[in-house]
Amino acid sequence: MLVNKSVIVKVGEEEFAIQVDYVISIERMQPYRRFPGPEGLLKGMMQVRGEVIPIMSLANYFGERHDKEEQEQRIVVIEYHHKVIGVIVDEATDVVTIEPTNVQKIQEMETVKLGERMIILLDVPSIINKAILS
Repeated sequence: MLVNKSVIVKVGEEEFAIQVDYVISIERMQPYRRFPGPEGLLKGMMQVRGEVIPIMSLANYFGERHDKEEQEQRIVVIEYHHKVIGVIVDEATDVVTIEPTNVQKIQEMETVKLGERMIILLDVPSIINKAILS
């Protein structure tokens, strides 16, 4: 892993890092069309800058709970191999530089220690592929 810049987002008390190379934009929550039936990874779809994209909740993906009311949440629009998806998070807090020496692999996840903070590095290709196939 090379040195990279990542956007730090929060869901509940957990912090996650998304490499800026995958991030198209960070949007305020807006009305969206929910998919009918039981909620899977994808919650629905919304229009962002003239394009309709699927959206998913990072809280649902990791079995967490959102701390913020829906209207206060953010959508991080990410892209991998021309597949675009919006990810619902409680907030985007900052952009950090991640040094490879700070990254640890725990089971199948990578984490980074920044000071006293332990942050999960998101595997964007895996998230997009799982969400689109769900």
